Amino acid sequence: MAEPGGAAFTAANDKFVDEDYVGALELYTTAIEENDTSAEYLVKRATCHIKLEQFTEAIMDANSALQQQPDNARAYLRQGQAYLASKEFGQAASALAKATVKGEKHASCGKMLAEAAQEAGTDVATAIAAAKASFEAKPTPAPTAVPAAAASTPAAKRISPDWYQKDTQVVVTLFIKKLKKEDVECEFTDKTLSLNIKLHTGSDYNLELDLQHTVAAAECSYKVMSTKVEIKLKKKVAIRWTSLEGDGTDGAEGPAVTMASAAQMPDKPKDAAKHKNWDKFAQEAEAAEKEEKKEGDDALNSLFQQIYKDADPETQRAMNKSYQESGGTVLSTNWSEIGATKTEIKPPTGMEHKKY
Repeated sequence: MAEPGGAAFTAANDKFVDEDYVGALELYTTAIEENDTSAEYLVKRATCHIKLEQFTEAIMDANSALQQQPDNARAYLRQGQAYLASKEFGQAASALAKATVKGEKHASCGKMLAEAAQEAGTDVATAIAAAKASFEAKPTPAPTAVPAAAASTPAAKRISPDWYQKDTQVVVTLFIKKLKKEDVECEFTDKTLSLNIKLHTGSDYNLELDLQHTVAAAECSYKVMSTKVEIKLKKKVAIRWTSLEGDGTDGAEGPAVTMASAAQMPDKPKDAAKHKNWDKFAQEAEAAEKEEKKEGDDALNSLFQQIYKDADPETQRAMNKSYQESGGTVLSTNWSEIGATKTEIKPPTGMEHKKY
């Protein structure tokens, strides 16, 4: 008997080979929905996300694959690749070292590991030693700390929250399709998160967390989208969280480790000069970009980037597909219109489109 999702997965691979990454992503998603236990499908979709420069989504897919197969070397490779592209060099070096330890032979793995280790202020041998130690300490490690969730049915238990953090926020994501706003209830206190989702199966999914650090409850929010629920926790202090759960302290027992200071802390004192404060650099770059007055094409590109950043996945697919197929002459946000047919090239009036 053919594996569920097999036809969609095969078609997705064909699209990927043809460099139609938008089409491939949609088919990989279909394959995963039909067979949500396949780590292989998740790794392939992570690869597709990387091609589309959707690095956060790639990390989430790699994490989900590693929850199912903790020894999946290719999942660690994709995780490390996405972290490296996001300039999270410490996490990139850790993931790529784990890929190496688990037997990943792809030539790019070693090159990326060397780059990530150098940028993180360490070396390849140290990163690999740390990876080996982590596997020895935990024979079946999870890629990230996954909060305990109370669920009433086996189907609900398969829902695993993913999370990542920024300087001022922690973002928690649960990938559940076609929910309505009234299906989701989310409450915040300064130290807790409580989430209840009414699933289409008739059961409830519950998530109760004692947060690792305090948040500003009044500034926390959640959003129900077509493919996911996204929760944004506003940090009270810009501290780097190592997990979602904890005792709600902000370093009261000792000096707080902020996002900026954590980026500067070397693994060894002698390596201090090699570390770069990437968080501070990103903050300064973002501030400079906001202050800069953009004109002409720069202003237009900035507007398009903002629209894409704030759009839901369906709108992003429409923008990617229309722009790629039209050679940059059409940009649409309507997937129901764009998804069914190939977008025609429409150069401005009086101009002719040429292929070079």
